Amino acid sequence: MKLHLLIFSFAVLVLTTGCNSSAGKQTQKASTSSLSVRYARGFSIRNFEHYKEVTVRNPWDTTRILEKYILVNRNEELPTNLPQGTIVRVPVEKVAVCTAVHAGIWKQLGEISKVKAVCEPN
Repeated sequence: MKLHLLIFSFAVLVLTTGCNSSAGKQTQKASTSSLSVRYARGFSIRNFEHYKEVTVRNPWDTTRILEKYILVNRNEELPTNLPQGTIVRVPVEKVAVCTAVHAGIWKQLGEISKVKAVCEPN
């Protein structure tokens, strides 16, 4: 469970930029990614017209999917026919982190006010 929360926190951290919106007809065709990720591994990002799909692979068995997140702009209506996955409205307003170390990362980003809970008892 902690690994799942850690990976989710990391994915949210990387993707706090939000979804781009565009007018016009709604399609399910993926576009090329405009996000360049140099060092992070273990996940893929697919851009669609009204959402982004982040697929996180299991680090011990990379052939298995650990979780799929569907990032939708919080200022837009929820699109119909979304794929299966955990829907995350972006930009993120609140986050729970596993440890104080993760809270420190949010502080370095200038976003500590978004941390609402820390799982660590200290």
